[in-house]
Amino acid sequence: MNTLKILHLSDTHLNGGGTLHSGVVDTVANLRGVLAKLAHLDQLDLLVVSGDVSDDGSAESYELTRTLLLDFARVRGAAVVLAMGNHDQRETFRQVLGSGHLKSDDTAQVNTAQVNTAQVNTAQVNTAQVNTAQVNTAQVNTAQVNTAQ
Repeated sequence: MNTLKILHLSDTHLNGGGTLHSGVVDTVANLRGVLAKLAHLDQLDLLVVSGDVSDDGSAESYELTRTLLLDFARVRGAAVVLAMGNHDQRETFRQVLGSGHLKSDDTAQVNTAQVNTAQVNTAQVNTAQVNTAQVNTAQVNTAQVNTAQ
């Protein structure tokens, strides 16, 4: 049986322009520190970031993502799955990162090695401007079809 090496990160909340998260946390420096501590990993099959790649939704934050994460993954031979979270700006994410997140319902899939992954964006904004989570039938059906392939 083959073993898959997967690195899972979540909520990187990168900001462009050196802006600190909540005026306090340097998320870019934190991510660089994490990746430096993981530099000994010489081979990975998959790197997953599950949501809130960016905090400010800027093109610069997604370019930082591409520079830091995709280069880290590429050196280790890993495929990359980047899923959007409620802080991510969909159009800017797609323009800079692409990564298969091009379907209008924010459901995307990437098949690598013997693992099929599906990401379903559950973020919904109601009239009170409060983020809630919701999954619709079309998203579930698309994810089921894509992971069955």
